[in-house]
Amino acid sequence: MIRGVSKARRTALVLTGLVLLSFNLRPAAVSVGPVLEEVRDALDMSGPEAGLLTALPVLAFAIFGALAPAFARTVGLHRAAAVSLVAVVVGLGGRLRSETAAAVGPLTVAALAEINVDVAFLGTNALSYERGLTTPDPDEALVKKTMLAAARQRIFLVDSSKFGGESLARHATLEDIDVLVTDSAVSAEQRRRLFAADVTLEVAQ
Repeated sequence: MIRGVSKARRTALVLTGLVLLSFNLRPAAVSVGPVLEEVRDALDMSGPEAGLLTALPVLAFAIFGALAPAFARTVGLHRAAAVSLVAVVVGLGGRLRSETAAAVGPLTVAALAEINVDVAFLGTNALSYERGLTTPDPDEALVKKTMLAAARQRIFLVDSSKFGGESLARHATLEDIDVLVTDSAVSAEQRRRLFAADVTLEVAQ
């Protein structure tokens, strides 16, 4: 309970907060649209499956919106808010790859498609001078592509042992790299080839 505030005012504040929250969450209802074709191609989804995917944000908002008041009455408003915040922080709504602890999947892609960041720090499994940056998992490649598109500056952290390698799914080209940070074991030949591709190289000592 908020001390020193009347019941009517508390109710008005909560209703105002819910309205503002609803407006802020409204883009989630259409967030899948910009990347729907890529998601369908990557996951080989049928038309009905893609339709269900685009409906999920609206359905989730409706279901959790209907359950929230009862949940708040049961556990208390502050605990309900804390649980909601933890749920947002813990994951982006996809699945977790056990190998890399990375969140992947269409819901993760949809969530990332709605954000903008100044700087993104990204990694890779392999860097080929001809094929670009690749990873073994197509789902993870799609997440990386989406994060790449959300960032104004893209910084890749790649140790020199990954130079010259290739993996299954490409998530970036050398042209997508704004700055590449690597270790001091990078050879003169590797430096030459990166500079030839117009990659800005920073060597961590």
